[in-house]
Amino acid sequence: ILTFTTAPSGVVTVGDGVPVAWSKTGNIPTVNLYYTIGGSDTLIAGGLTGLSTAWTVPAEAIGTSVTLKLKDADGSHPLTEDVSAAFAVKGSLTITDPAALLTVGATETLSWTKTSTITTVDLFYSTDGSTWATITAGATGTSFGWSPLAAAIGTSVTVKVVDAVAGHPLTETISNPFQVQGVFTFTSAPSGTITVADAIAVAWTKTSTITNVGLYYAVGATETLIDTTSVTALTWTVPSDAVG
Repeated sequence: ILTFTTAPSGVVTVGDGVPVAWSKTGNIPTVNLYYTIGGSDTLIAGGLTGLSTAWTVPAEAIGTSVTLKLKDADGSHPLTEDVSAAFAVKGSLTITDPAALLTVGATETLSWTKTSTITTVDLFYSTDGSTWATITAGATGTSFGWSPLAAAIGTSVTVKVVDAVAGHPLTETISNPFQVQGVFTFTSAPSGTITVADAIAVAWTKTSTITNVGLYYAVGATETLIDTTSVTALTWTVPSDAVG
């Protein structure tokens, strides 16, 4: 009789060193240990004479219903085996944090490491940590050039990489928060020398999700608010305080 006394349960990760132990009665001097996915046995170790071993979980063992099998190694004996309860094996994913500040439309290279048998991943971003928008699906490498959209503007944005291989248990990695800023570009602004009381046309473009802007003039290091507005152009009447 062969009986597992210690075996994996729940979810284990590729690379883990998992203790496995068993008891045996009768004339069974050696045993073979296997892992099984989808009815296919893969040898872990053969000819084991003791009652325990450590299994370093390989990348090929990823699955949602994996079992261990213990068999009497002597082919002249009647078949004697024991099968563990099913457990899950997931791969390893680790994302590298993006830069602390990204800009809408500017490309940032997102990169990550992964278990070799995770052949494709999906990428997402979130501005609130709970609602996720797709960046790309089915990425096959370990990096992707992301140009944040206007909807990604925020002060606590995160990126998530998820194992996309069918039949694999949920495996994901989430970056630390970073910021995404929008873009302003002046299309009309003062130049040269202007005079107090002049009416100066000021215009700009902005990222679409920036609903309101504050327009300032600065003399030295001191900024003074001209107006807060939702439009992209206004007329500035130059005040005497702007002399400089």
